[in-house]
Amino acid sequence: MEDATLTRLQAIRLAPQVGYAVIGVARLSSDYELRAFRLLCDPRHAPAVLYGLPDLPHGSRELVAEAPWDPPSIAAGASAQLNVNVPGARPGDFVQAAYSLSTSGAVFLSQIGAQDIVTVTAWNRSGAALDLNPGTVRVRVLKS
Repeated sequence: MEDATLTRLQAIRLAPQVGYAVIGVARLSSDYELRAFRLLCDPRHAPAVLYGLPDLPHGSRELVAEAPWDPPSIAAGASAQLNVNVPGARPGDFVQAAYSLSTSGAVFLSQIGAQDIVTVTAWNRSGAALDLNPGTVRVRVLKS
């Protein structure tokens, strides 16, 4: 913040769970700097209030993505995999996957295989080969 712009009102938006905020601004040379920022809120809301990445707005903890998929025929007990690009997903985050069509006999599992990549596995738990119709895989990542 420059000296000339500090004269106009500065807006900081906080989540409704925040009881109060203490914001410290210091002028070290010709410009002002934000030097301290402390929030008071219930600890169970703190991660949602404070969390952020350069490509993820503060307060957002859920990432979603979808991809079309026409899985190959899956033999009994075998599986097929699809990688879905989810920017911001990191190992250790919680992830879920779903398929847009009925999948009797198949179980969909998901994990973060690498940074920004969710690996979705369709596992055929039935005793016969399974041929799923083309559909959409949806993934949801919850930042931990």
